[in-house]
Parts: sequence; C-alpha cells; structure tokens
Amino acid sequence: MRRLLALALVLEVGCVSGGGDTTPGPARNDASSETSTDAVTDSNPIFPTEDGSADDTAPSTDTAPPSDTAPPSDTAPSCGVPSMSCCPGSVCSVGYCFAGSCYEKPTGVEEGSNPGMCSDLGVTHVKPAFFARFTVRGRAGALAHRMYKKVSCPGAAVAEAPGSPFSLGPTGMYSETLENTATPDCANGNLGRYEVWFVVDGQETTHHVTSVFNSACAAYATCGTVTSACP
Repeated sequence: MRRLLALALVLEVGCVSGGGDTTPGPARNDASSETSTDAVTDSNPIFPTEDGSADDTAPSTDTAPPSDTAPPSDTAPSCGVPSMSCCPGSVCSVGYCFAGSCYEKPTGVEEGSNPGMCSDLGVTHVKPAFFARFTVRGRAGALAHRMYKKVSCPGAAVAEAPGSPFSLGPTGMYSETLENTATPDCANGNLGRYEVWFVVDGQETTHHVTSVFNSACAAYATCGTVTSACP
C-alpha cells in the first residue's frame, strides 16, 4: 500500500498537535488507471492536522479547452446546454458556463467501510475491501480540488486535502481508494467527523458528512460516538 493522499473522507486529520501543511501539491493522475490506492495510518492521515490556519477562500479555477464552435443541428439547442456554447451573457440553462462552453456540474461520491459513510479504524481493510473511497466526475481535463472541514473539532477551518487537486483526465473522472491496518489507538488523529466536497472550475459538488470511528476503542466504538471527537 502506498502512501495516502487526501478527504473526501479521510487521514492524521484535524486538531492533532502540530500544524500540517495544507498547501496543494501537483495534480494527481494515474496514467494507467483512473483509480489509485493509499494507506491510512496515524502518521499518514486522511487529512492533515487541523490548526485553524487554513485559508477559507475557494481554490482558483483552471484553464478550459477551446470552446466547441461546431454549428448546431436543426433539432438541438443552439446554446445553453452541456457540450454547446454558452448563451449571450455567459448563461447556461443546464450546468454552468466555463470559457464559453456549458458543462454539467461536477459530482462527488463518498463511501465508507461501514454503512452511513462511516469508516472503522479497528478493522484492517485491504483490497477488495476498503477503508474509504471517493470518486469525482466533472469536465474532462479539469482539476478537482478536494476540500474538507473536521466538524467534530470546534473552530476547525476549511482546508484542501493532501494530494489535491486531482486531474480528471480525458474521461472526466478520478477515484481513490484508502486502505488501513487495524489499530486500537484511541488517540488516532483520524478519529472524528468530516464535511467533505470537491470544487471543479469554481463549482462545488454536494457536501457529504463522513466519520472515522474505532470499534477496538471503547470511547469511539461506533460511528455515532465521534461527533465531538478531536484527538
């Protein structure tokens, strides 16, 4: 298992002693596959330590490919829908306008090892099982910024997850799988509840809430016990 990423849900996440570097690295894109795998440990957290210093501003947008100028057919809309030019005033009736063309809004999916987008540190998860997994879809060639906030920590700030942004490549999709080795550590920095989402071309996906618990630790043995966890 190679070293972890990113959120989307997961990491040593927030409120752990010592500040983490939340500066986005270069966009990640596996040339042989749209999916990569990372290991979740206390030293390789899902998200970096939350020190409240992260910038709340939205990530910058990215450069789009040239607008499609092919003439519309007699039966199709002339503008304002995905794959067509934006209507006058940069307006799209469906999706959003970016660099003169309309695109579907991005979407993100979060999955945990347990129901309810919960992930258990007390059980080992290796392929085909997973500790957590996320998938983002959007404009082909765009960068997807994975954003998170550890809502179980009072005063936590919005930050960009490690490994982000991710290149959506020619397919317009990126997926990452997180694995882990079981630990009885009740002070693991990944424990807690997170709000996670993606930003593509300045467009936010739906925000999801994910949780990391530890069935081997009495204090945080279920998903519902980590609503205020901030180790």
